[in-house]
Amino acid sequence: MIKVNLVPREILDKEVQRQRAMQAGLVGVVILAIFAGISFQHYNKKVTLEKRYEEQKAKLKKLEAIVAQVNQFEARAAAVRSRLAVMNDLLKSRELYPKFMVDLIESFPDGVWIGPLSTAKGEDGLNISMPAFATSTRDVTTWLRTLEDSEVFSKAVISAITIDPLTSKHSFSMTMAYVPAGAEKEKKE
Repeated sequence: MIKVNLVPREILDKEVQRQRAMQAGLVGVVILAIFAGISFQHYNKKVTLEKRYEEQKAKLKKLEAIVAQVNQFEARAAAVRSRLAVMNDLLKSRELYPKFMVDLIESFPDGVWIGPLSTAKGEDGLNISMPAFATSTRDVTTWLRTLEDSEVFSKAVISAITIDPLTSKHSFSMTMAYVPAGAEKEKKE
């Protein structure tokens, strides 16, 4: 049996083209649906991330306010600690300078006097430097021996002595350390 197709070839070609167009359209719709699904996922992820970003931003602002308050409190606490340390130092050294002046004056022999002295805080007491004057070399050596024998003065160093030929005034510089009598006991405690 032989089959003869009486449909013209152009109609068959159009039918094949229509089927291919439908297949291409279906493939295009599927690709478009996949693209739309992926785009929707990206859009949804973007919206979710933006919400999360805004929430984190709000939390950050709250935390920044708290950090600012903590910094203010720390600054206040540091200022209070500083004032307290100054008050404690003042209380500890309140009697240091009067004792020092009494001990220094008691160490002078007759014929020795000093100019303006400067002090600096030392390990246990004071480091002192001053210009000094004497009427004779004997007064200078007497004062130096007194300082060497002293329990509160140490490290006495004297500079070169200059003698004024007109007045016989002896001028020199002196540096020494002063440790008050009770400093060793306080250090042990």
